[in-house]
Amino acid sequence: MSHLMFDLTPVLKAPVLALAGLAIPFLVSLKIYPIIIYTVRTKNLMDEPGARSLHGNKVPTMGGVGLFISFSLTSILLALVTGLSQWELLKLLSVLAGSMILFFLGVKDDLIALAPSKKIVGQVLAAILVVFLADIRIESFFGLMGVGILPYWVSAIFTILIFLLLINAYNLIDGIDGLAGTITLITCATFMPFFFLNGDGLLLLVSSSLIGATTGFLFFNLSAKKRLFMGDTGSLFMGFLVAFLGVSFLAVNSTGNFAVSSGPALVLAVLSFPLLDTMRVSVIRIWNKKSLFKADRNHIHHRLLGLGLKHFQATFIIALMNLMLIATVLILNELNIQVQLIMVLGLAPIYYFLPFAIAYTMGSTPVKMPVDMPVIAEEVVVDEIGSRIKEEPTPISFLEKVDVPTEGMHEKTAITSSAERAKILEKAMDAFKKYKSTN
Repeated sequence: MSHLMFDLTPVLKAPVLALAGLAIPFLVSLKIYPIIIYTVRTKNLMDEPGARSLHGNKVPTMGGVGLFISFSLTSILLALVTGLSQWELLKLLSVLAGSMILFFLGVKDDLIALAPSKKIVGQVLAAILVVFLADIRIESFFGLMGVGILPYWVSAIFTILIFLLLINAYNLIDGIDGLAGTITLITCATFMPFFFLNGDGLLLLVSSSLIGATTGFLFFNLSAKKRLFMGDTGSLFMGFLVAFLGVSFLAVNSTGNFAVSSGPALVLAVLSFPLLDTMRVSVIRIWNKKSLFKADRNHIHHRLLGLGLKHFQATFIIALMNLMLIATVLILNELNIQVQLIMVLGLAPIYYFLPFAIAYTMGSTPVKMPVDMPVIAEEVVVDEIGSRIKEEPTPISFLEKVDVPTEGMHEKTAITSSAERAKILEKAMDAFKKYKSTN
């Protein structure tokens, strides 16, 4: 296999990896996404609008297939031609193996919804591969609360939990066009210069290839004519790689020649949005005695849409707040690590909720989103129609046309009287009959 490798000097290796990693997956994406979109449309593997959807038409899903293919092909090609060390190759193989587990898990979940427990098992297996085969671990708390180097098993278990947290956090923020991809670009663009300056070929390869693959996906995700969603196939895969890069950055920042004293705080700032949004939504669901795995519209991006913003505007605002927090950490790099972490934990909620404060002071009030329905009303309508027609009526767009009360959006008091319930159900049945007659 040695004849496939170019004899690159250390001076040239990093720039070649960076440029090739950015360009190749993007070019691959331009070729494979039209094929994926055509196949998905032909097989009718579409994401259909429903009561919790933020789109009004059928949209091809499975965009994560293109992400996985473009990233994996590029990684394997560059690993072969640039001559990574055996240890770097082992790390890359463990990352690709873990990615493959999540890829097939995501594909199956996009085709037939999997139980949360099965997805967790797959995520644990993927994390175990990286933690134990590649020895990618959070080895220290960096003196936080007096804790330094962690025992091996504590470090391994803690790292696996971090992988699970980030994989699911990315799955949760994939709710509006461009958001998960944009946060991934910010993450990779923040870490990549450090990998470049420290000459870490593997991490430079992974971060640049993920940027190229994500940019290729966003080209189609944000397209009006060739639009598609990444689905769980993409969000699980993307969250896994971001977790790998975040944990790896901590190791490189501790041992590399080029480092920042605010390493842990920088990682927390970079990943602040998915972590904060996941924590916020989890607290709301627990408080309302809802399942942690039941979808709702309590995410920050949903609330921004509720202010009347469009998808790209909400994504831009979240990205801007993310960049502001990262810049704050880098500017105040010389502060004590514990002060930095406390600062990030304090500023993150302020930054991300700043748009809501500005909107409030300007007198803006939330607007009704096109497909909003009280959760209890939606569930009653779906259950009732399902029992009447002996089939599952969701997800279908007729629910968008049902006029339901907007007050008490997520309260069980949304429909209380039997007369009100009957009125909503009859409207729903009429809308459903019209839908069926024209589709």
